[in-house]
Amino acid sequence: MRIFRTICLITGAFLSAAHAQNGIDESALFGDTNMVIDSQKIVNTAAGDTANLPKKTVGFSGQIISAAAATASRDLADTLSADMIGFSGSMVGNLMLDVRLINGIKAFANLEAAYAASQSQMLINLREIFVDANIQHRVYLRAGKQVLQWGPCNFWNPTDLINVEKKLFVQKIGYREGAFGLRAHVPFGTAINLYGFLDAKDVSSADSLAAAAKMEFLAGGTEFAFSTWGKRNREPVFGFDISTALAGVNIAGEVSASYGSNGLTLKEGPIAQIPVMVNDTDTIAVSKKTLIMYRKDDTWIPRAAVGLTKWFDFLDVHDRIMAIAEFYYNGAGYTTNVFADRDTGYLYDVPVKSISEIGIPDVKTSGTKTDYLVGHDLFEQNSYSQYYLVLFISISRFITSSMSLNLNAIGNLKQRCAAVSAGVTYTSLSDFSLGATIVGYIGAKNTEYTYQNNAVMVQVTAGMTF
Repeated sequence: MRIFRTICLITGAFLSAAHAQNGIDESALFGDTNMVIDSQKIVNTAAGDTANLPKKTVGFSGQIISAAAATASRDLADTLSADMIGFSGSMVGNLMLDVRLINGIKAFANLEAAYAASQSQMLINLREIFVDANIQHRVYLRAGKQVLQWGPCNFWNPTDLINVEKKLFVQKIGYREGAFGLRAHVPFGTAINLYGFLDAKDVSSADSLAAAAKMEFLAGGTEFAFSTWGKRNREPVFGFDISTALAGVNIAGEVSASYGSNGLTLKEGPIAQIPVMVNDTDTIAVSKKTLIMYRKDDTWIPRAAVGLTKWFDFLDVHDRIMAIAEFYYNGAGYTTNVFADRDTGYLYDVPVKSISEIGIPDVKTSGTKTDYLVGHDLFEQNSYSQYYLVLFISISRFITSSMSLNLNAIGNLKQRCAAVSAGVTYTSLSDFSLGATIVGYIGAKNTEYTYQNNAVMVQVTAGMTF
């Protein structure tokens, strides 16, 4: 019943607010879709606001990107063999439909087709498809599959329990998967904004809906917000975020907390006695360690992220260099290094209820702790341990005005391991692009960034937008 009370409260707040405010500048709204962030030409940008167009418009746009990657094993130095270098190739194409009607009615769809050469497999997916509407330009609605901007931090968003895909250190080819649901936005000028989202992903009955709400305030040059998230049979999550600027540095922070964890965690279970036949008639009992998954309870689980962003002038070019540093604390993270335990004799005890909840396609019965983590979807990259730090540096007009250089690093501070990358991108005036990225994995064996035994990955891309 908690989820229904949350839904009713959110709905009532939005309907009440709709009758209490004046006209709204719609050009400031609808700015949180994946398409807006990654491709400002496509839809819902302030520069391209078409909320009051006197006629209907239909537009098509898209992109095609081809990528090839080679990954060298850490054992390559010991064994000079071609099978120590993995290879993958892929092509991704996106076709985007943008429909604008009068009175601010809009629709958008992003159809993605991806081909993986190593598996000879074609995948087709609707990354986003939604309709925008409004109630007298006071309540703004977006219904469908959508990527939301929920939290001000650049890489980690502890307050975001909505989006399906997390942000990746090495940017994926293609677009992020959208969450299916209904988003509502009620602005009170620029001082106060109310947001709500009903999450209908994988929902077959109304009591399985998840709901999130946020109240955002602007005071001077500082923006802060309080948020909450709830779902049946899950612990409610409360959040706070803030963004401001000080001495030319943009500062963003987020913190969330729940009394008990909503994610599954690995731990060792009781010793199992397994009968083993030693001859045709006799058996003996052999002790085996077991692994189980569980949810942490009876304690507060905090998560927090703090990010700093600074632009620098360089060689008479304004804001040529952008630097972002972000720290993340994960209260639900592991305090020990599970990857370092290479014992292959663990037995897996997976409750049927847990299997149905997380949709495990193929349950293994034994192996290492790493096998258990990865095979049972308990490993979230860049959020496995407790303490992380990431650094992004972007240099525009690198060598030529059409090139940019990116230098990035992410580290698991607890395990003293990291991934570092350097990439160059060239984009011509005809929207043709070339890119090359090299990624190195640093740290001892069997850590978060080295457990796959990779040393270096090189990726090249070629693509075009239209």
